Amino acid sequence: MGRRLASLLLSVFFVGVIVAVHMVVYRLLVANDMLSLRDVVVEGNRYIPSEEILHLSGLRKGMGIFDFSWDVVITRLTNRPYIRSARGERVLPWTVRLHIEENMPVGVVVIGANAFFVDQEGVLYPSARAPRVPRLEFTYPLSVEKGRISDDWVLSGLKYLGKVTNIEKIERILFDRKTGAHVWLRSIPVDIWVGHEVLDEEVWERVFALEREVIEKKLSLKTINLHRENAIGYQ
Repeated sequence: MGRRLASLLLSVFFVGVIVAVHMVVYRLLVANDMLSLRDVVVEGNRYIPSEEILHLSGLRKGMGIFDFSWDVVITRLTNRPYIRSARGERVLPWTVRLHIEENMPVGVVVIGANAFFVDQEGVLYPSARAPRVPRLEFTYPLSVEKGRISDDWVLSGLKYLGKVTNIEKIERILFDRKTGAHVWLRSIPVDIWVGHEVLDEEVWERVFALEREVIEKKLSLKTINLHRENAIGYQ
């Protein structure tokens, strides 16, 4: 029994020595910039600046390449509502790659005195780095539950709005229970009356077709009914 205990203690001692030697060698390599972080490559981000992602991650140049936990870094990034997912890898000896999937808003909603970004799932959040997105206005109290819009009509519109490739062209959208939805584009000061139907891909195709025709013909209009033949002959 005594021999086994002595053998175990000796093994633990040697393991400790080996670990200590490795730590000393690692620290020497870090101190001599041989295993210290020199470059963080950020990929996948379209709107969030790489500098902000680096700041959120907690990674800093000069730290040891193994001096951080990926679980901690990923949690720091994905705690932000505008980052859907993140993953990373170490590229020895001194580079880290971060791949970001953004969860960008499709509109801005004003509730009371506060403005919120909203994504295509109807989730509201206070801040994000985003391209120009349309302002969403309502003539009735907007229903919100646990930080998410619960109005089915609005939710269906947000789902398709997230698929619009030229969303920056849309200035604002007004939702009115009586008259339906109204759309204004940044290029033309025209109220495009959509009505009560869902703002789906077909509706947006027609809206942008109207925009092209108004601009090409240099027409001066205040209102366009999307569903009827009107001043520009569009049905």
